[in-house]
This record gives sequence, structure tokens and C-alpha cells, in this order.
Amino acid sequence: AQRLLARHHDKRAALAASPNDPVTLRTLARLYDNMGQHERALDICDTAVARGAEEAQNHFLRAIVLQHLGRFGEALSAFQRTAALDPLIGRAHLEIVQLSDKPGAAALAPSRTALFERVRDHPVRAMFVGHALAKIAEDAGDVEASFRWLQRAKTGLREQRRFDYPAAKALHEAAQVIDAQSGCESAEPIFVVGLPRTGTTLLDRILSSHAQVTSLGELPYLLLLTNAMAGAAPANPLQTGALA
Repeated sequence: AQRLLARHHDKRAALAASPNDPVTLRTLARLYDNMGQHERALDICDTAVARGAEEAQNHFLRAIVLQHLGRFGEALSAFQRTAALDPLIGRAHLEIVQLSDKPGAAALAPSRTALFERVRDHPVRAMFVGHALAKIAEDAGDVEASFRWLQRAKTGLREQRRFDYPAAKALHEAAQVIDAQSGCESAEPIFVVGLPRTGTTLLDRILSSHAQVTSLGELPYLLLLTNAMAGAAPANPLQTGALA
């Protein structure tokens, strides 16, 4: 499926080659969704659900696409169906809590607490379920309990993914040479750059409120292009060698 999707015009070829393969259908749906063609992605998700019977991953991806379309009630139902079919898809539980009203989310606390104990040794699943419980506690006004759940939720991933300060510093220093080089010749692209929670989204919305400016959101393409130009795997984290 990945080879078939290497080029834009191969999407139809992939669909024709494996019309009943849920993995290919989901890959196609993700591609269309990433391209912003959410309605087309939803059509393929519907096809995957129809052909893949009750496969949890089909409902999960359909729920995500429905969120992107702003159809939150339908997304909630799809996430609930996902969790019913496969309770170990942790993100579904977080999305259910976020999309539910406060009383509905609060009613989920006992079952999700039991589920957390079941998945606590799986870092990613524990993170999502723990975040769901933190959100329930926060909505109830219990800030201390919310922070305790956040700490428990992140313990496994923290042990696996320690921040590498020397590597981050080396990457920052390697990026400085780019600043001295010429940039994009066109005056059209506007790049909003900054650390999280510093107002970048607000600035993006202020600029895109102008009739002649369209926001493209937070796109991963610069990293993909940088790695492609450097001969690195597209999904790799940015490395000093790629910048050089």
C-alpha cells in the first residue's frame, strides 16, 4: 500500500488493486485526510467499515475524519464503537471523554480507572487512558487528582524517552548556518515560527482573517522535504546531518 501511494496519481491504482483490503483503504483514507480532502477520506472510511465488518481500526479512523469535518456527535459514536470493539485503543477513550459532556464523562471514571490498571505497563495506552482520567478530574474541579493522573499517565513514556539536551543543543547550533543563506524568493509564503504556547496559533488566525491570506495549519512537509533532500527516511526526527 505504501509503495502504491508513493505518488498522488497512484491512489486510484491502490484502490483498484486491493478494493477489499482494509489496510489499503485506511492508508488511502489517511492520505486524503492529510491532504485536507476530508469528505473523500470519509467516503473511503465508510467503504472500509462496510467491507471490513466490525474492525475497530476502521471505526477509529472514521471517527478521526469525522472530527476533522466538525461532525463531533458522529465522531463520538464512532469512538464509542471503537472502544467497544477494542478497549485497548487508548486514544479512543481520551477522545470519548473530550467529546462527552461533563456528566457523561464523569460516569466513565470507574471503568477507565480499571482499564488504566490493565494497561499501565503499556506506555502509550496508559498515557491516553490516564489523560482521559485527568480530564475527568479537571472537569470535576479536582486539580490535584488531575495532576496525579497526568503524572501516572506519563511515567512509562518518560522512562522511554528522556530529553537529550546535548543532541537538542547540537541541532540548534547546526540550524544557525541556514539563517545566513537566502530564503524563499517569493513573498507569498508566511511562516509563523515559535515555541508552543507562545501565541503562534493566535497570530496565524489574525493573519488568516485577511481576505488575501489562507492558513494551511501546522504542516509536517518541511521536515519531510528536508529529510528527502538529505536522503534520510522521511519520518525520521530532524538530525544535524540532514541540516548540513
